[in-house]
Amino acid sequence: MNLVSVISVTTSIIRVVLFPIFSRLSDLLGRTEVYSFSAVFHIVSFVILATAQNFDTIVGGRVISSIGDVGLRIMGFSLIGDMTNTVNRGFFHGLYQIPLLINFFVPPIVVEALVKSKDTPQWRWGFGHLPFVLLVCEIPFMIVAWKLQMRMRKHPMWLEYKQERKVREESHGTIDYIKKCLVLIDIVGCVLLVGALAMTLLPFNLSKSVWGGWASAKTLGTLCGGCVAWVLFGIWEWKYATQPLIPMKRWPNRTPIYGAISAAIITLVSSLNWTYFFSFIQVTRKASITRATYIRNGYRVAYTIAQPITGYLMMKTKVWRPYVFGGMALFVLGVGLMIPARQPFQPDAFMVMTQVISGVGAGMMDIPIIVALQSIVPHNDLAMVTALFQAMGTIGGAVGSTISGAVWNNVLPEQLAKHVPGEFDIKKAVGSYMYIFEMSEEQYNGAVIAYGNSQKILSIIAVCLTVLSFAFTVPMRSFGLDEAINRHFHGNQNTATDDDG
Repeated sequence: MNLVSVISVTTSIIRVVLFPIFSRLSDLLGRTEVYSFSAVFHIVSFVILATAQNFDTIVGGRVISSIGDVGLRIMGFSLIGDMTNTVNRGFFHGLYQIPLLINFFVPPIVVEALVKSKDTPQWRWGFGHLPFVLLVCEIPFMIVAWKLQMRMRKHPMWLEYKQERKVREESHGTIDYIKKCLVLIDIVGCVLLVGALAMTLLPFNLSKSVWGGWASAKTLGTLCGGCVAWVLFGIWEWKYATQPLIPMKRWPNRTPIYGAISAAIITLVSSLNWTYFFSFIQVTRKASITRATYIRNGYRVAYTIAQPITGYLMMKTKVWRPYVFGGMALFVLGVGLMIPARQPFQPDAFMVMTQVISGVGAGMMDIPIIVALQSIVPHNDLAMVTALFQAMGTIGGAVGSTISGAVWNNVLPEQLAKHVPGEFDIKKAVGSYMYIFEMSEEQYNGAVIAYGNSQKILSIIAVCLTVLSFAFTVPMRSFGLDEAINRHFHGNQNTATDDDG
């Protein structure tokens, strides 16, 4: 069984629930505390991965890594939102992403050197060096953050607030405080959301390979349970939750929902079209790890570079909506060109060009959307709307991985059986590119065609889904970024009227 998409979906489900939990905890406990907690989890996760002796431990390490990564991600965007205004916020959001460029170029070289090393198990250092890197990067920031927080807590206003909070907590007791925290993070809603996502998405990856097909009792029972969980989640959030995961009643209009869904669909398309792209490159090009990674990362590099440039242009023009539509046009063009570009015998340059075009388009959309979301809501909900943006993107990634896994694991075996002559092991041909390299030339050419046809189907589905993303950007409320400054800092909340009725 191909476990790539299963692991991706599982960790994505965990991340979806952690985003709102971390946002609420940061309001309750403090940004610095949550950031430090997340950094510790992130560091520990790579120690676990480096010392793992079996697959279960690797999965556990990935889960712990997700906990740390979610906390760092949500706190990073929230802190930027706290410390910037709506005009320059996009530029700083873009700058925050720039260090990721190092990850796109350095790791492939390191990993390939470790994999090819004759001294085993040197591959462990692919994970083992990361705790040291994180310690060097995180400790200076946390020292500064804690110093600033200690200074802030000596302020008379903080001391007065702390005394009032102490009186309230003493009057209610520890149990009441715990109940308050559970209500604040909407623990019931989180549990229902996890169950709904897991029982809806995992059957698409496990039904055929593990549970005996779509007609099996496990598959049907899980899908029915997922539908029930979604209904219960909707009823709970609508009728009974005192602190719902999406506090729509406090928001002036539905722009945050539309923007989050639009960005989620872009992430869905990216996940759908890139989950098995690395395997496709290695099989059809016989590419090394470094070459395959560089080709795949063309999208990510363009996406990362486009963000600060878009943020700078937004800062100068004080508008955001035109960049969303411009980015959408480029993204649709790039994804559409991937249908012919991702054929086995097309040149690498053509394939990379489509990656760059779609990456620039996605980067141009991402920054203005998150700025619009953070600008349209009250400042007290900034962390919450940031969590919504991140969580919806994670859901999009999980759905994309689910669709790609379902298509890949069902279509590829059929394509291999159709195009590869002679006897061979289909399961090995699906799960191991090294096995394909050991085939005869005639069989290998047939496998290349099979991989190309399977990737083409994923690209066609991706193009169709991009139309949905555009549809959700249309009803987003248009406003100037300087108008949002006036609304936040001068208290003119009536500026943001509900145009949705």
